[in-house]
Amino acid sequence: MFSYEAEKIQNEDGYWDTTHVKVFKNDIVIFEYDRNYQMLNTFCAFKQGDRNFALYSPDYTGTRILDLDNAVDIGGDDPEEGGFCPVEFWVHPSGVSGLIAGCIWGDDWAWHVEHLDLTQVEKGGIIREDIFEYVHLGSKQSLADCIHNSEIYPIDWEDFKDKDYYQDIEVDYQLLTVVRGSTTLKEKNKWGLTN
Repeated sequence: MFSYEAEKIQNEDGYWDTTHVKVFKNDIVIFEYDRNYQMLNTFCAFKQGDRNFALYSPDYTGTRILDLDNAVDIGGDDPEEGGFCPVEFWVHPSGVSGLIAGCIWGDDWAWHVEHLDLTQVEKGGIIREDIFEYVHLGSKQSLADCIHNSEIYPIDWEDFKDKDYYQDIEVDYQLLTVVRGSTTLKEKNKWGLTN
C-alpha cells in the first residue's frame, strides 16, 4: 500500500551526496522530501490502530513522524549537531514500540540500538530511550535481520542490565524485546509486546 522511491543526488566535490525521496500510496506520489545524506534504511511505514504512519529521517541526525493518511509531517526529533544518526528503523506489529539503529555523529564504527516509544505518535511524539546501554549490532548487520516476530518473550530487563556480555552481543530478538526497561508484564501486554 505505502512505498517509497529514493533517488541519489550527486553533489559537487567536498559535499555529501543527498537523496530525493518520493512516498507513494498505491503508486500515487503523496509526499516528497530531500534527505541531506544517503537514504540507508531510514523510512519505515507502520500502522497504529487504523492510522498509517512512517518513521523517516530527512536530516541525518533526526527522526520524524509522517502521517501517511494526511501526507504531512506531524513531529519527532529536531536535527541536533552531533546527535544520533539513524540508519534503520523497525516497528513492532503493535505500532506502539520500535527500535532504531544508528550512531552518535562521528562514532560510526558500529550501529547502536535504542528503543522507540511510539505511544504518543498521533500527537507527533517519539521518545527515544537508550535502555540497552550502548548495545551494538555486530558487524553492522541489519536490524531487521536480527528480529523474528514469531519469538516475542516477556523478558525482565533487570535480569540483563548488569551483565557484562550484554555490552558487545550479536543482537537477537529475545534481548531486543526488552523494551521500556523494567516495565511490568501488564504494561507489555497492553502494548501487545507479549504472546
